[in-house]
Amino acid sequence: MVIADINIGKKEVRVATSQIRDERLVEEVRARRRLDPVYSQGRFIIDEEALMRTALEGLSNALGADAVTVTGIRRTVVVLGEGDEVLLPLLSQRDSLVQTMDDVACDRTFFDESGSVIQSGNVISQLAALKADQGQVMERAKCFMFLSDYIRFRLCGVKASDFYAAQDAGLTKVGERAWNDELFSRVGLENLFPPFGEDYSILGPLSDEVAKEVGYGADVWLTPSDPIVPASSVMAAGLALAGWRAGELATMVSQPVMGTKAYEAGVRNIAFPEGRLAALPFSGYELIGRLKDQSREGTNYDAIEAEARSCQCFDYIDIRDVRLKEGDILSAIGVMLAEQGKEA
Repeated sequence: MVIADINIGKKEVRVATSQIRDERLVEEVRARRRLDPVYSQGRFIIDEEALMRTALEGLSNALGADAVTVTGIRRTVVVLGEGDEVLLPLLSQRDSLVQTMDDVACDRTFFDESGSVIQSGNVISQLAALKADQGQVMERAKCFMFLSDYIRFRLCGVKASDFYAAQDAGLTKVGERAWNDELFSRVGLENLFPPFGEDYSILGPLSDEVAKEVGYGADVWLTPSDPIVPASSVMAAGLALAGWRAGELATMVSQPVMGTKAYEAGVRNIAFPEGRLAALPFSGYELIGRLKDQSREGTNYDAIEAEARSCQCFDYIDIRDVRLKEGDILSAIGVMLAEQGKEA
């Protein structure tokens, strides 16, 4: 998950959106890296911004805004205490411009090997700064969680970490599904992140309180990895925590519609009462590409493509059908972002 500071018309706001991952996109970025030196230092960041711009075009159109401008990208880390109370939310700045980071936390070789973008606001640098500036907070810390992980934790009470978020933040070992303990030791930090689970593994059911709030039963299960979050995306989870009811949102569709491992694991597709395919878990063009790569007989890809093209997704929510006014969107997002700081 990324947090973007954007301008809607003349008003600057903060918006949450999911990262878009696609193997074809990765290959495209690699090709561009060979042609353009500006891409040589990173794998996803510049294209991530471009994809975010595309996703936010739907928001701009729905609100009648003149333009949507991405002014900055952040990744949020939440610091939990022994009783799972929030000690301090941590924002890691990720500018749209690739910057060189001083050799404070780690050297350039690490970034070159991992493919992470060298930036002054990398997560590990901010963790090191946090230790130096607020050592008492770090002494009380028992766990670090990305905001998306924290929202899932609030939904089902199970701590889990998304490997891809950690990888994009430069906190994992090169070529391994593990935290980079050496990196933490360089800045004198314990690795307090939860261990990684397997992709598509079942995280747990919604808590009774949350299930009642969003209108789902106890048979709705969450998984630790984006973008598989049956019942709700990170954004929808935030809306649920903000007090929204299922009937007030558009239909959600999770990856089982594409016959993935999540379906094989027994995760069923969840729909809101309207029963309409109003939101998709990817941007339309990425979903189209993924569907066309499959060869299941009897699948009407033309119809699915038409449906996908009709949707301008904003983090799994079709804002054309939700018809939220600007203030409603900003209010819901603001509550989501503030949720992890209530107990601080």
